[in-house]
Amino acid sequence: MSSSSSGGSAPDSCSARRLRSRLFRDPLWNHPDFVRLWSGRAISQVGTELSLVAIPLYAVLSLDASPLQMGILAASAGLPRLLLAFVAEAWVDRLRRKPIMIATDISRTLVIATIPIAALIGMESLALLVAVQLMAGLCSIFFQAAWAPYLPGLVGRTNLPSANSKILGSASVAQMAGPSLAGTLIGVIGAPLTFVIDALSYLRSALFIARIGMSSHRHDLVNTTGPSCARFDRGFAS
Repeated sequence: MSSSSSGGSAPDSCSARRLRSRLFRDPLWNHPDFVRLWSGRAISQVGTELSLVAIPLYAVLSLDASPLQMGILAASAGLPRLLLAFVAEAWVDRLRRKPIMIATDISRTLVIATIPIAALIGMESLALLVAVQLMAGLCSIFFQAAWAPYLPGLVGRTNLPSANSKILGSASVAQMAGPSLAGTLIGVIGAPLTFVIDALSYLRSALFIARIGMSSHRHDLVNTTGPSCARFDRGFAS
């Protein structure tokens, strides 16, 4: 029985080693600028998922929000995407993307940081949470509109499917882990410190993206002739 068991585990072990070997042979893991963008995007996504769960929890646990107030808070989270997603895409096409990603991450750091600061000085309110949801959602839209077209020039068309799968895979992990992480942090360290961690996640993301090398700047070109810009211009012309 023991020889049979050991014989069965050997192929499994070899398969695991081959899988790890294939994963780490991927040239993208040796691409420093992609690793920085991937890291920044992953950390930023964790921060977004933390905010989506932590802010409503904070409203219920600390502000005794009513069902109506919770509905307003939920609507404020989705309103920026509903109203401005197309405008953000067209506007970003006209500008360099890396500065936009850094600026939106720093902006989200400052916006989220207002919650623990308000709690510290006793000025927390539902109106503040609604404003934070609106501003953080707006920044997230512009970050999303910037990184997606930035990626092909950074990694090349050949590596683009692999790069997309890695970024989307980390986003899926963040979406699954975010709710439980937010609940655990609020339960263990309290809401204000949870928002401090949330704000620092965006700051860390900005630092990763800021370190993307100067050689990548040639790919970060302004596009005033792309389809988004054309649709945007036709929309205003009409």
